[in-house]
Amino acid sequence: MTSDPPYRIVTERLVLRCWEPRDPRKLGFVEEARLRRRLPAPGGGQPRDVIVFTLFRDAVPGSPAGSVELEAFDAVGMRVL
Repeated sequence: MTSDPPYRIVTERLVLRCWEPRDPRKLGFVEEARLRRRLPAPGGGQPRDVIVFTLFRDAVPGSPAGSVELEAFDAVGMRVL
């Protein structure tokens, strides 16, 4: 038995969905879409927009995101990266 996990994570792009004031452009992500009034606002105010950002695999090495340490966890909290 090996210590390698029984899966591999392979993706051509990372997709983030967030709201302002978060701005992943500083890490090299590109804004793809703005989904208007998708998130409930705290305190019942006007719903917030969701902004969709992407970063393609081939853009990571030259981007600021390429120097960030990455951790990823599955739904039960086990580390996958």
